[in-house]
Amino acid sequence: MKNRLKRGVAIVLAVSMMSATGCHKIENSEKVGLKGVADTQSEESGTADDQSAAVYSGNKMVVKRDEILEFDIGCNPWADGDVDKPLFEVYQDAGLKHKVDVNISYDYETGKVAVNPYGYGVGRIRTSGEFIDELSDLQGTYLSDGSEQSWGTLSQYYLVTYIDTTTGEQLEKPELTVLEIDSEIDNAPKVNFSQTDDGMARLYWKDVEGAEQYLVYKLKYSEEEGYDTSATVIGTTDTNEWICEPNTVDYVDEKDVVTSMNLIFAGDAMKDPDYDEEVYIGVIAVDSTGSSAMSNMQEVDTMRATLPFSLDDEDENKEAFINGKADSIMTLPSTVGIEMCNEDTVQKPFVYDFDNCTVTEDGVLEIAAYPDGTQYKTTFRVEDIDKSTYKDELARVKERQDALFKKGGDTLGPDVTITDDEETPAEDAEEEAPAEDAEEEAPAEDAEPQAEEEDDKPQAEDEDDKPQVQNDKYEAYGNSDFSKYIASEMLKTNSEINLDQFPEAVDKEALLDAFYEAKNQNPMILGIQALSYNPDDKILYVEYDYDPETTAKKQEEVAAKAQEVVSEIITDGMSDLEKEIAINDYLCKNGEYDDAACENAKKNDFYGVDEKFYDSFTAYGILVNGVGVCASYSADFKVLADAAGLESRIVTGTLEGDLPHAWNKVKIDGQWCIIDPTNNDNDSMKNGLFNLSDEASNGVLVQDDEFVLDLNVGDYAAPDDDKEYYHINNKFFSKEEIATKLAEEIKSEGSAMLRTDYDLNENEFYEIAQDVAQQADTDLSGGYWFGMVYLTNK
Repeated sequence: MKNRLKRGVAIVLAVSMMSATGCHKIENSEKVGLKGVADTQSEESGTADDQSAAVYSGNKMVVKRDEILEFDIGCNPWADGDVDKPLFEVYQDAGLKHKVDVNISYDYETGKVAVNPYGYGVGRIRTSGEFIDELSDLQGTYLSDGSEQSWGTLSQYYLVTYIDTTTGEQLEKPELTVLEIDSEIDNAPKVNFSQTDDGMARLYWKDVEGAEQYLVYKLKYSEEEGYDTSATVIGTTDTNEWICEPNTVDYVDEKDVVTSMNLIFAGDAMKDPDYDEEVYIGVIAVDSTGSSAMSNMQEVDTMRATLPFSLDDEDENKEAFINGKADSIMTLPSTVGIEMCNEDTVQKPFVYDFDNCTVTEDGVLEIAAYPDGTQYKTTFRVEDIDKSTYKDELARVKERQDALFKKGGDTLGPDVTITDDEETPAEDAEEEAPAEDAEEEAPAEDAEPQAEEEDDKPQAEDEDDKPQVQNDKYEAYGNSDFSKYIASEMLKTNSEINLDQFPEAVDKEALLDAFYEAKNQNPMILGIQALSYNPDDKILYVEYDYDPETTAKKQEEVAAKAQEVVSEIITDGMSDLEKEIAINDYLCKNGEYDDAACENAKKNDFYGVDEKFYDSFTAYGILVNGVGVCASYSADFKVLADAAGLESRIVTGTLEGDLPHAWNKVKIDGQWCIIDPTNNDNDSMKNGLFNLSDEASNGVLVQDDEFVLDLNVGDYAAPDDDKEYYHINNKFFSKEEIATKLAEEIKSEGSAMLRTDYDLNENEFYEIAQDVAQQADTDLSGGYWFGMVYLTNK
């Protein structure tokens, strides 16, 4: 068969791209209020409303799972007959939305008020069901068949106090105290989600000291009630990873074909559109005495969108796959439809074993293949091949398939240690910052207060009590004063950051939330290795990629290069959209993807990279070295956008739910849009991810919640794609009209690149391409990707 087909299509490109026995007294610490913790709560949230917004007390209580809280107020709080007035409330969240049932009692003899958990607490592990044998030897108050009184496996709660605990008088403002649960195993796993090479769900984490076993559990969550009291075990392991195994195997043409994968994530309840509860997957570490707190949790809805479930019955290439037949080498299918666990269908590219294909004496080519990221395998047979040309044809097919795989590869972030032990930071942490920085680290008393972007964001009751952000050379970004202050200190490469005047610093969840926003939204922070924090001393210890002198030099190089580039590509009078196009074009033209750095990260399970690849994961990579991975592309997009006066954010998550990835959101004419400069740098299909909406990119770019404060994730919704690259260039057409438009360009230019609906599949593309070949009366080669169609007769 000839390499070029008359009125046919020779090359097909397709892709779907892309965390009650004892008593306890509060330990005193300085009380500095944080206004507005509960400002947005409704009546269903309890008594914390606009009139009685709780403020962080700056206190923390550490209690055992079965411990009763006791307060010696010395008087009967209900002596006035008002038995409905609030004394104490406990919540799962700092926003005071999800109240926890507790018992409150008064002892007339001792004058003490007791607060104890009612029932099982949050996330206690069920010891019945499929894994009852594996759990039979376990014991501890984290189990649902233990004591009826337990705080469960949640790592911390929030205690709202409405009375003075020494006098019983009502407080003018209720106080919020962090209630940390002292688990038998100190550290909880930090769980990451990925897929195995054959598409099975994989959870993995670093070993937890003292752990003898890990329980993987499923926990329900609702907007009204929060996390459920009971968690169901779905797996156990004594290693630091858990892989969901396929559930059934069938036989097709003497080949083992898995007919249902990841079934646990595709159950009927989870697929029911009327199902009003979310489901999360997490891990706890256990030993003979008890367990850790629950890990960070992965949302099942997000996982389902990225996990393959079965072959798509309506895809014509399914039959070709099962039968293992192709009419020619050039018509070996490029993709096949895969139904995901959320019932969406995506086109998965075939991975062909080009190195081990064989040709029989009868001239039959046999080549093994499987759809990428699945367990489905087949061997295609092509009869009557031309032995003099088949190697060239295979090379063209290989080039075609190679173009289908997109680029990601961000790291998972620094090692984080939060401890209550009285110990110094890790031995390998950076030493104290130079003496000349010491004065800068102290909060400036006369610095001008920083205004919040929105009125309902938390503010200090007295701004004079808050450390003010010192921007120095590089302006710090943050949605809160807390986040902004951490960013400002890390921009100066300070290894010890004093958080003493931030009362929310006792809340490890609030601390990590602020840290990740500071790290992700300030690209001039050039690489962080690790951080450790002890809430008792209020010092955040940070270890950087480089020492302060080296970092400062690199920052200056990045800043100088950014100004040089902006002066070249940005002109007076440019619109926001024109600036965005100029920045994207510059990165695509001048940046080179660092495949070696990505492979090194993958070898390290994306926990980190070897030192020689540090720069490829920071703003230094693309701008200065001209080479980097997605983390560098997205960092430099923001650096250039900042310099050009364009508002943007760095977004973190995964590419196709698998590869850790970073991209951007940019505000164009008051509207947030999604842009991925890494994958816009594509010679075959240019700018495929330029100003997409959230809906359009769903399943391709899977956003996490670490890129900004949890409170603010919803502020960056991208609702429309009217500024998408092919729309604004009048190159977007419906499936019904695109063939005619392509044929017109083929006749005049010899090639055409247009876009249609994002869900274009291979069968639809082939019909369009055949129609174009007929209308243009010419041989064609080309392909498609994410609705983009490229055809040429050259």
